[in-house]
Amino acid sequence: MFINKWLTFTAAASLELVAGVVYAFSLYSPTLKENLNISQTQLQGLATAIGAGGFFAFIPGLLYDANIDAYPKLAPRLIGGTGVSAHVLGYSILWLQATERISLHYWQLIAICLLASNSIVWLDTSLLATNIRNFPFEKGTIAGILKGFLGLSASICTTIYIGLFKPDQQSFLLFLALFPAALALLSLPFVNQVPFEEQSQSPAMHKGFTPARRFLVAYAVLGSLVVWQLSSSLLRAVAPSSQGVDFGVMCVTLLILAGLLLVPYRAGGILSQPIEEKHHSPDGTPADRPGTVSAGSETGDVRPLLQDERSQSGGLTPEERSSRAAQTAADSADVKGFSRRKGGRSGGVEADGDGSQVTLPSLTLGQSLQSCNYWLLWLSLVIGMGAGGTYLSNLSQLAQSRGGTEDSQDIYISLFTTNNCLGRILAGWASERALHQYGCPRTLFLVGHLVLTSAIYACTAAAPLQALWAISLIGGLAFGGLWALMVALTSELFGVAHFASNYSLMHLAPNAGAFLLATELSGTLYERAKASHPGQTSVCIGYDCFRLTFILVSIVTLVSAALASLLYFRTRWIYCAIYQQIQEHQEETAESPDPQM
Repeated sequence: MFINKWLTFTAAASLELVAGVVYAFSLYSPTLKENLNISQTQLQGLATAIGAGGFFAFIPGLLYDANIDAYPKLAPRLIGGTGVSAHVLGYSILWLQATERISLHYWQLIAICLLASNSIVWLDTSLLATNIRNFPFEKGTIAGILKGFLGLSASICTTIYIGLFKPDQQSFLLFLALFPAALALLSLPFVNQVPFEEQSQSPAMHKGFTPARRFLVAYAVLGSLVVWQLSSSLLRAVAPSSQGVDFGVMCVTLLILAGLLLVPYRAGGILSQPIEEKHHSPDGTPADRPGTVSAGSETGDVRPLLQDERSQSGGLTPEERSSRAAQTAADSADVKGFSRRKGGRSGGVEADGDGSQVTLPSLTLGQSLQSCNYWLLWLSLVIGMGAGGTYLSNLSQLAQSRGGTEDSQDIYISLFTTNNCLGRILAGWASERALHQYGCPRTLFLVGHLVLTSAIYACTAAAPLQALWAISLIGGLAFGGLWALMVALTSELFGVAHFASNYSLMHLAPNAGAFLLATELSGTLYERAKASHPGQTSVCIGYDCFRLTFILVSIVTLVSAALASLLYFRTRWIYCAIYQQIQEHQEETAESPDPQM
């Protein structure tokens, strides 16, 4: 028996808060620097290492895809549990070092930070891939919500630190080491992939508790957290608060989080109950609706909605199933008269002329790497997300160059990171609704976000200090939206069957963009501008310190928007097919009998 999908979704949302604690490094970095007696440059080396988990994302991605079909219950838990174990081990050793219970060399600390940072990619990959498989017609919604909780994790960690531990950074570091393990023991057993549609997904099954309303509860929790965290941060910035008030703020935050428990309310119990068993003809087409695309498959391999772990594999080995999926991806199909011929290597399809059945791309990682579409998406995200990373990593120096004080960047960072979460929510929700209601390709939202990113950083080149408020708000929205779109686009353009491995490599895009634009480009131009100001040895003051940086960032981001536009024209047929599937799925679930009648 499988665990209810809504319990899996709720558990995943809570675990995403754990996956993002690596972003809370600044809360305990002072105690590391003091007790280790290291320089600021060495401390930044530790910060870089603890945020470098994305470079190893391909490992959990490949392991997940290789085992999920054979072990839909066990694989997500083992992948996620491995990430949590790495987190606990890494952070426990950091705590031992910070409290001087052990003594390690600097290179050993770098290795420990790399180990701890892997928690984010192992957990995030497992949770996203599992829920996208469970809700194949709500990819944008899943991406927006789960990535939203990940984006808020550092903010919530800050609230807990201020409410319970401040200024005891060592105790907080121990809390960060142990709390994820406790939460994982409670939540991971509820995470599994359900290989059929369950009763709670059908609006006809539980009147008043439709899937849309359950997702709305999650959106409401996220939105409330964004408003509460932003309001409390702004109040704390202008008026110092007492320990009691800070504790109260933390309690309200945790109370809002408890609202997630309403998502699985009246969803059919702990165990997943299928809607009904559909009878299929030998070729995999539903017998009662010949010539249609199965609602249970968006990966090209049509399968029954109700099946156990043995029948799901059809007696094939994982290698045989992968080969069959790859062959299917190269077969010909058509979507209601929309005929396009695509190359087999890129996962395209060829019109067969009957206008009745379609096969969507289902590419392995190797096939994706041979696809022009994959590299168009990857390069678009490298530049777009690198632009946001350039702004965020240079905020302190940017504010000072425009006349701000040394610590004036705090409010801008708070605005950017909070709206980063809001951007993930809005991009996931808006692109999903536009696709469901109008068949609007999600790639258009990618183009729009990149154009907005280009425009906002063109303004940054000449913006005064006061304008950084608005730039931080809008820039955070655009940057966060790209995170949600990356997840949904990867699953739609290259298939769900190998999503984990395809997403794991796509996850390198923000890291590569941050290195190229934030480190190499902005660092070089900043030092050159500072050298042109006699007497300025530590901080560059003047508009020219970052003017050329953001002009170039704006130009290359506009180029990335052009690449995304090309991706839109190349993949319109995919969204025609997805829209057809969504319509058929809605018709099928609406016609499902109500067992309570």
